[in-house]
Amino acid sequence: MSTTNARNGPGTVAQPSSPVDKCKDEDYALIKRALSPARFESHRASNFDSDEKIAARYLWNGELAESFYRPLQILEIVYRNAMDSAIREKDKNWLMVSPGWFQPYATDSLDEARASLKERSTRPLTHDRIVQELSFGFWTSLLNSKYETLFHGIGEKVFPALPSRTRKVASVRFENIRSLRNRIFHFRRIWNRPNLKKDYTEILETIDWINSNARRLLLATNSEANFDALLTRRP
Repeated sequence: MSTTNARNGPGTVAQPSSPVDKCKDEDYALIKRALSPARFESHRASNFDSDEKIAARYLWNGELAESFYRPLQILEIVYRNAMDSAIREKDKNWLMVSPGWFQPYATDSLDEARASLKERSTRPLTHDRIVQELSFGFWTSLLNSKYETLFHGIGEKVFPALPSRTRKVASVRFENIRSLRNRIFHFRRIWNRPNLKKDYTEILETIDWINSNARRLLLATNSEANFDALLTRRP
């Protein structure tokens, strides 16, 4: 059965409406006030953009960010678990007492994580709770050049499908992903990045470096297609 829509014509399905489709002129002033004029204007792509278009782009940016949440979540969890498991084979108490091979940032991050857990709860301080508490920045820092020796010892276990088997390749990839992740989690614009499709694909590829089954079993099979469709709806 074909669907007819006055705007799109016979045989097509209308795109879901956006909240800004029903906005009046005075509503855009309220939107600017709610977001702040600076944040609203950061979504301007041209001096000729109307308030309606800027507001639509802001909402589209939110949809883009949301589409990255699940892949980023899977990547962060499988990476930290793989790294932790590999290090625990060498030192089962490595998060309970700061190892001597830690760089200052790692030591400080671990101390802060343990202190935060103790402050928030009377539950026993366990290894698994610390793993979950440590930031993505902590885990990616373990790929820095100062940990070259560590990578030589565990890299193959953490990244069984890493093509080059070099720490630098993994480090550069994770730094790029961390930068994107931070922008998304701080609700900043990402629509202006040079290649969002590449960003998305690289996250999926990085999951495969660690655990391809996680991607296959935890991420919807139509995720890439949905993301591609979303890119075509750029305001």
